[in-house]
Amino acid sequence: MSNTFLKPMYWCDKNCVEPTEIADKGYKGGDNPAAEHENYFRHQTYLCVKELQQEIETLQQEIDILHKSIKILRNNVFSPCGEHVTYEISGSTMYINGTGSINDSAFKDSGDKMDDSFSLLNIDIKGKIGIQSFSNCNLQNINIKNCTEIGGFAFAGNSALNYLFLCKTVSTISEGVLTGCGTSIENGIYVEYEGTIAEWNAIDKNENWIGDFCKIKDNVIHCKDGDISIS
Repeated sequence: MSNTFLKPMYWCDKNCVEPTEIADKGYKGGDNPAAEHENYFRHQTYLCVKELQQEIETLQQEIDILHKSIKILRNNVFSPCGEHVTYEISGSTMYINGTGSINDSAFKDSGDKMDDSFSLLNIDIKGKIGIQSFSNCNLQNINIKNCTEIGGFAFAGNSALNYLFLCKTVSTISEGVLTGCGTSIENGIYVEYEGTIAEWNAIDKNENWIGDFCKIKDNVIHCKDGDISIS
């Protein structure tokens, strides 16, 4: 018997294929039975590992789908928003939609009780934004559509808030809505109103609707047909 058969077989030896070639060529016959056996064994191991990896990837996809379904169920069926109102968080934006109203304190101090963080808020509801519903949420941007009323201190404590859009359907704005907002940014909050100056003046606003310790950019509300001073 040749001494060749008794030597340890390495990938660099004549009759062994490289690991990358195993995936393509698999078992390679040759004039060295020991190397042939080694290559066959390693190729079968590769196939088993590859199959296991594919099963793991499939399982992970199923887990991701299940997690998303649970999240949607939590957000919609067990929503803290309120009746006929649902929310969804995508990236750093929270979207709230529905025909009802948002509950008081619905997302108050949300950083302490929610898995997903958000800094942008898009509200499209027919009803009211509840009292303190978004206080201390680290919000930077708020867009409000179709809403009819904003409850007291609804957005209080969002010191980094730099933009607020108010729809012209709002008929009532309660006390201290922007208390403590815009204080940590240089220019303050840019407030934009969808309607005209006349429509803005017609809104039933609490005499202290802005609140204390709030910084409004240039101390004006930007309306459709011009700016109105709030100083």
